[in-house]
Amino acid sequence: MRMFTSSGLNSQGTHLGPLRLPAGTLPPTGQRMDAPCCDVFELIDGKIKRFDCYPEGSIILTQLGVLGNLGAALVPHA
Repeated sequence: MRMFTSSGLNSQGTHLGPLRLPAGTLPPTGQRMDAPCCDVFELIDGKIKRFDCYPEGSIILTQLGVLGNLGAALVPHA
């Protein structure tokens, strides 16, 4: 039997490592963040087949202090 379930939660932490984004990489800011996200699980016969996490990117980037000028904060991908 196949089914899906989801859970809302907050993702918390300190940005200490590079954050790879489609437009480039954001170097560590040292800023704390606490943002909502949604986890979605696909279960087949009671076992997790797939897990996806959907964080609220605009809140995260605001808390990291880069949303107003994200282009200037990113390092282009090599």
